[in-house]
Amino acid sequence: MRKSTGSSWPDTFIEENNLTQYISALRKVLGDDRHGQRYIETVARRGYRFLAPVRQVRDEGPDLIVENRTSVRVVVKEEKEEREEEITVRLDKAPVSSLAQRLHSNAFTRYLFVSLVLIAIVGSVYFVQTRLRQAPALALAKPVVHSIAVLPFKLVGATDKEDYLGAGFADMLIARLSHVKQISVRSARAVQSYNGSGQRDLVAIARELNVDAVLDGEIQKSNERIRVTVQLVSARDGDSLWAERFDEEFKDIFDAQDAITMRVARDLAPVLTKEETQQLAKRYTENAAAYEAYLKGRYFWSKRTTEGIRKGIEYFQEAIDKDPDFALGYVGLADAYLIDNPSRAQSVLRKALELDDTLGEAHASLGFNRMFYQRAWDDAEREFKLAVELSPNYAIAHQWYANYLAVRGRLAEAKAEMQKALELDPLSPNMHADLGQIHYFAHEYDAAIGQCGKALEIDPDFLFAHQYLFAAYAQKGMYREALEEFLNAPSKAGYTPVTVTAFRNAYAESGWPGFLRARLQFWKQRRYNYPVHMAIVYAELGDKERAIEQLERAYDEGDFFLAFIKVEPMLDDLRSDPRFGELLVRMKLAT
Repeated sequence: MRKSTGSSWPDTFIEENNLTQYISALRKVLGDDRHGQRYIETVARRGYRFLAPVRQVRDEGPDLIVENRTSVRVVVKEEKEEREEEITVRLDKAPVSSLAQRLHSNAFTRYLFVSLVLIAIVGSVYFVQTRLRQAPALALAKPVVHSIAVLPFKLVGATDKEDYLGAGFADMLIARLSHVKQISVRSARAVQSYNGSGQRDLVAIARELNVDAVLDGEIQKSNERIRVTVQLVSARDGDSLWAERFDEEFKDIFDAQDAITMRVARDLAPVLTKEETQQLAKRYTENAAAYEAYLKGRYFWSKRTTEGIRKGIEYFQEAIDKDPDFALGYVGLADAYLIDNPSRAQSVLRKALELDDTLGEAHASLGFNRMFYQRAWDDAEREFKLAVELSPNYAIAHQWYANYLAVRGRLAEAKAEMQKALELDPLSPNMHADLGQIHYFAHEYDAAIGQCGKALEIDPDFLFAHQYLFAAYAQKGMYREALEEFLNAPSKAGYTPVTVTAFRNAYAESGWPGFLRARLQFWKQRRYNYPVHMAIVYAELGDKERAIEQLERAYDEGDFFLAFIKVEPMLDDLRSDPRFGELLVRMKLAT
């Protein structure tokens, strides 16, 4: 085990929580209470000291050692009485003789020895006689923790450019702990209100995230050294279940991660399988610079913006350049390519799996690629199931598997799987919005509107939530609300004020059909290639011929969004057309 810098004994690992419990038990037996410490005193930053006056009464001469035993009578004076107890300790003759000389020569050592013997024996008796009897009470006293949330680590004195470190450090802990099946680990990286300055209300956070405890920490970085402070806080009463501090050179940040991961795992899941232990101790790189670049890549990738994805690609590539055997770096690069340049994702994922085929993240990304770009549905499901099995707490694997189930028309299963993703990442706007989309596919428009509203409470600029709200409002015939959602984030969609005005005028003059025709005109003018979206607009306008024509073009061009046509409500009017059914057969989406 590694040394805890918070320990009172140098060069020794001390389980602070266990030591505190045993000292507390001794105090109860001896009658100490919070109003007076008569026997055991806490010495700040040092440890504990035995206070009661002790007088040693012993015989002199050769009779001291009999049958390798030493008898020591200890007289303890209390306020109203004096009692004498005899303690027998088994010792070898030579050590006892040597020890006797030291006891005669040093009164302080004599008293210290007797005090320690007394504490040890009283503690042992207490443990044996009362542990079983008090086990239920102790169990009640110590909170049972089956689920934890890992907050983004706070950065002390950090610049805006270093925001990636706190979120990335938490994400890596989550990734490691996700291999322990006895613990449900949830992310809270999307909670912006908890990332600012000021004290976090950890109990409130835990209750909002519906977990038993919160893992909270902070990082202080100075030149090439970092200090990581971490605590596990109970959701029940806000008590700190344990706390540690680690001082490391930045190149050894992995040591801090190792220690924190094992501390959490062994505290919450004392019995670990061999595979879990190996996964917890696993390092994906020993190169700190590659690791830092990877964290930056994930930080920007998670923003899901065009600029963020491209920055992510740069940093992931940097990570791989610094460590060509860094499997997670390849996974990150593939995830970015799946959005920006899907044709390059396959080879990158193949490399990641060659390096490490036990990465749940890699199998989830491969399943995504199989689903949306290769339309290899059975292969995709196998990859998603394997990803969930390898990394059961990896929320994105559950999210993408839910998307898969939805496009296959298995909507009840899709909602259940997305709920699992939400349980793991309950404050992610992406998860809430995707659950809203599944409700939309199920024609449950009110539920879709409510779920997308939750996503926008977390992140008012989350584009997908606005898009799904737009569709749900349109299906309910709430066209004015749909229009406002469509225009609510013009900077995200690239609409200029002139374009926004044109859309509003079209709606004012010709209602919803006028707005739809204005959309088509906008796309044609800018030569945007959105065949599935254009098919949907033509279908809403009642132009089935052009709608089918656009769907055929989408099939030929491998449009990403074609995967959703089986469950897209705006295409309902096309389902009776034999050509639409034949397209579903070619897509291998027919029932």
